[in-house]
Amino acid sequence: MLSKNRPMNILYVHPVNINYPGGSERLVVELLTRLRQRGHKVGVLHAKWIPHTYEVSDNSSELLRNDIKLYECNCVKFKRGFPIVNPSYIIKLSKNYDLLYISAYAPNELLIYTLRKLRMLNLPIIAVFHNMLEPHIDSLHKLYMAPYVVAYRNFDRLHVLNEFMYNLFVKRYRVDKSKVTLIPNGVDTTFFKLLSDTYSCEVFTVLYVSRLTREKGIDVFYKIVSTFNKRCNELKKHVIFKIAGFGPLVHYIKKLTNLYDNVLYLGRLSREQLLMEYNSAHALLMTSRIESMPLTLLEASACGLPVIASAIPGIIDVSKTVGYGVLVRHGDIEGYIKGITSLYSLWRNGEEEYHRIRIIIRQRTAVNYSWDVVLKKIEKMLIEVISNTTQKQR
Repeated sequence: MLSKNRPMNILYVHPVNINYPGGSERLVVELLTRLRQRGHKVGVLHAKWIPHTYEVSDNSSELLRNDIKLYECNCVKFKRGFPIVNPSYIIKLSKNYDLLYISAYAPNELLIYTLRKLRMLNLPIIAVFHNMLEPHIDSLHKLYMAPYVVAYRNFDRLHVLNEFMYNLFVKRYRVDKSKVTLIPNGVDTTFFKLLSDTYSCEVFTVLYVSRLTREKGIDVFYKIVSTFNKRCNELKKHVIFKIAGFGPLVHYIKKLTNLYDNVLYLGRLSREQLLMEYNSAHALLMTSRIESMPLTLLEASACGLPVIASAIPGIIDVSKTVGYGVLVRHGDIEGYIKGITSLYSLWRNGEEEYHRIRIIIRQRTAVNYSWDVVLKKIEKMLIEVISNTTQKQR
């Protein structure tokens, strides 16, 4: 069995350029940096392809500063799905590592499965699901799930981030539950924390932090703000909406700022600026159509910020764990507005109770989602997978 004191040698494969400024990329960097700081050797193979964006992050420099090896490869990108990573890179690099840890971005799982069946890969494989699978509502997902399930059953472990995905594999697709591990994302609770007396006593602030895309529901956010300002004539004088983020659908935000005085666009913020915004706001609004385990929600919760959000997997998990959250059927504009007004009333009429809720959210987030807690679980999973494979090979 692999000793807990023996360093692991991990190759992480990410089919998107690691400098894409998304939550998944940020989480990969945070996890791998911490594993390296624990003494494990880490390499990252990522694709040159990056989705259309106005800005990129500096994730690669951060990885290199932490002595993590970085390999960038060419790829093939079809009309649908993610780029396919160059298989020759995976085959060559895998010979120097104990474990292959891959972001499950279709169709790369089928590539990895094929390489293993052809005996071109001879190391344990873990797939982590930063993206959601929705065969119950997405006809394309349902259509192509059969070959993917074959691949997933062949992997040594499936790392899922929420309860829905765990049940999908174990109950619907009958994957052996010993091969499916539910470990949520982590958040830096030493940095993101509840600061004292930072939110306004005069104006109620609703914060929206997201990429400005359809997937994140920016069109729904637009309808919420428009409807709220048209219907709530008195209340709108005491409520402001702040938007932090960027993306191809920024025109929705520009239109709102032109129409309403209580809408403020902050653009893309640094971590330090986000910390202050999470603390100065009174509610986080999330209108996503799909999430796995959103980093924004974890950061906001670490600062004690209550959420009004779509009732979808990932968000549901966090809300249940922290014990508070106004969950709304996605697209229910009236439901989101009711959530805003109810939180406003709680803050305006019972500030002590509102502050008590923020403290509870912060405490439960730290207990369940701090990197200290999450990293131990992930490290244990990695050691188990390597050890099990070593025992089988004897």
